[in-house]
Amino acid sequence: MLARSLQTELYRLLQAVPTAFIPQIARLLAALDAAPDARGQAQLLAALPANDALRQAVARLLTWWWHDSAAYSGLRLSDALTTGAYIYAKERAQSQLDLVWTGPASREAVRQTTQALLKVIHSAQTSLLLMAFAIYDIDPILAELGQALARGVRIAWIIERYDGHQTQPHAFRLPGLQALQHANFKFYEWPLDQRSRTAEDRYGVMHGKCAIADGRLALISSANFTRYALHDNIEVGVLINHPTLPATLARHIQQLIAQGIFQPIQR
Repeated sequence: MLARSLQTELYRLLQAVPTAFIPQIARLLAALDAAPDARGQAQLLAALPANDALRQAVARLLTWWWHDSAAYSGLRLSDALTTGAYIYAKERAQSQLDLVWTGPASREAVRQTTQALLKVIHSAQTSLLLMAFAIYDIDPILAELGQALARGVRIAWIIERYDGHQTQPHAFRLPGLQALQHANFKFYEWPLDQRSRTAEDRYGVMHGKCAIADGRLALISSANFTRYALHDNIEVGVLINHPTLPATLARHIQQLIAQGIFQPIQR
């Protein structure tokens, strides 16, 4: 099994480099017995086509190899790149993006925001991560969350408790939420002491809105979790079914929780 650091570096390379260049990069790596020094790196890069983005991406991989994982042979790195490219291409073919919309209809086929949010919650089998600035009047969403808890899903919900310049908490204790008291349902906030503050004495605002199920399906939208945003406003977003992007966003948020940027709220 590949180390996560190698998986990360290969994924970055595959994101940045056109597929047509991968076989040439793999052949150059396979010819090396060990991680090249600065001179060897320069020689390998010079053998690549004169494409700045390509050379920069390969240079990052070589620098990581030299400094962090010199124990890898060139052949092993080449094999990992070739396998990773195959998996990456297959996963991209299986990925799906859907536009999500609240507001007046047209002849275009777009998902409704409520439908997309319910789909994310309903699909969760192990974990659900939610983030929203405002929450109220969303009984159908709360009912779906209750069903998720009943099947053992762990829910983390990051909410905004303050406005942009005052330290008064927003009202977020919906009656429906109070009925969902459960050890697997945890709220988090972005405390004021973790935020930047402007010259006008305003704090930064937790304005992100997303829902991520099992690190596989994510809704990113302008819509808050309110009746107006889900039914009456004009809101736009995207539903992302992808093997890595939702997981990357979920890990990013979980790492901010681990760092204390987001902190638990005791209910």
